[in-house]
This record gives sequence, structure tokens and C-alpha cells, in this order.
Amino acid sequence: MEPTRELDVILDREIEYSKALEQQLALVEKKRLEPAFPDILWLLSHPEVITLGARTSSASNLLEKTSIPIHQITRGGDITYHDPGQVTGYLIFSLQEHERDLRQFLINLELSVIRTLQAALDFEGKKKSMDDLNDFQRVEGKTGVFFKDYKICSIGIACRHWITFHGFSLNFSSNLDHYGLMNPCGMEASIMGNLKELTSIKRETFLSLYPEICAKTFSRDLLIKEGSIKTKSFT
Repeated sequence: MEPTRELDVILDREIEYSKALEQQLALVEKKRLEPAFPDILWLLSHPEVITLGARTSSASNLLEKTSIPIHQITRGGDITYHDPGQVTGYLIFSLQEHERDLRQFLINLELSVIRTLQAALDFEGKKKSMDDLNDFQRVEGKTGVFFKDYKICSIGIACRHWITFHGFSLNFSSNLDHYGLMNPCGMEASIMGNLKELTSIKRETFLSLYPEICAKTFSRDLLIKEGSIKTKSFT
């Protein structure tokens, strides 16, 4: 039986996308060279940026010219948009032998976000019925997290040497108009939604709850105690 891996959490500020990608790649290399180095959950946000995933349709799903910076990257999935109105989470995880199923990793990532949103609704005392919790869902064949008919979280990962990077972007108060520049994740722009308009869940509540739920979902030992997460930065 392989030992449970440790998970460290970085709660960061707004970071320019190319710098964050550079740091992720550096962490992947460090973990490759130092197998005992903890897994990393990096929570941050980005200035406005559009990213094109590895899917061949990514470029064609950009419908208009824009001054927003565009990055072609290696994560799975299609085109998407980032801005400061999101919480972005990067999971730099070394996958043990029994975890090397990337489809299941994506499902677990979806579930970790869903469970946190459900816990946040309950924590804030805004749950009216079990139906409220069930409104957060994953949709078979459509990677991400949905609230009723709206997609609120985009997900895509990459993996090198069985070390994952990239992760999720969760919309709290994103500029939804900019999704009109594209078919986000290959879908109509009108499907995208913000938690601020759809629910009462606060960004701070999500950030306080997600690390522990993420650790439990992925069977990691959290290196910090509940309620003790401090703001840290790589830069």
C-alpha cells in the first residue's frame, strides 16, 4: 500500500498567466526530481486572459478578434477565459500507481468543487432544501461544474511524468460579456454563469472550505490545520 501523499496549500494573489504557468512547470520538474515533495494546491486569480487548450477546435472557437492576451497551452479541453472575478485552482499532484486514471482525476476535481459549494451553501445557512444542494452537478460528457443550466466552473488538466498541473476556474463575478468572444469549451457563451448572480456563496467561504474538501476527495494529508490557511505567494 502506497503512503498517503501530503498536500500543501498556497493562497495567492492575482498573478499574470504566463508567470503562473512558468511556476507550475517548475513545480512539476521539482516534483519529478524530488518524489517526496508535497503535492500543491495553488489558489489564485489572473488578469484577463484567453487560453486555448490542446483540443484542435480551440482556435476556431475564438469568434472575434480581441486585445485580450491569448495563450496556447497544453492542458486538455478547449478555449476558455480567465479574469479576476474567478477563483483559479491549480493542482500539482503526483499520481500514485492506483490513481493513474486521468478521467477519474477530472471527475474527482469536479466532485471536490461541487462538495465545497454544497458545504458553503450549508455553512452560510442559505440552504432551503436538499434540492438546493443538488443544483450543483456534473454533466456526463461535459467537463466542468454546473448550477442548474449554467456552467460555473471550467476544468482542464495536463500531466507529465504522472504529475498533474492546471486545474479549474470557478466564476464568482467574471465578465460574462467576454465569453461572447468565443464558444467557451466548445459551447454557447450563454451557458456561462456567475455564482454571485446565481447563489449567495461568497468567494471567501469557498476559499476557506476548499483545501480540506480537496484533500479528502483526493485522499491527501493536509499540511495545514483547518482555519489556519495563510496567504502565501510564489512571487
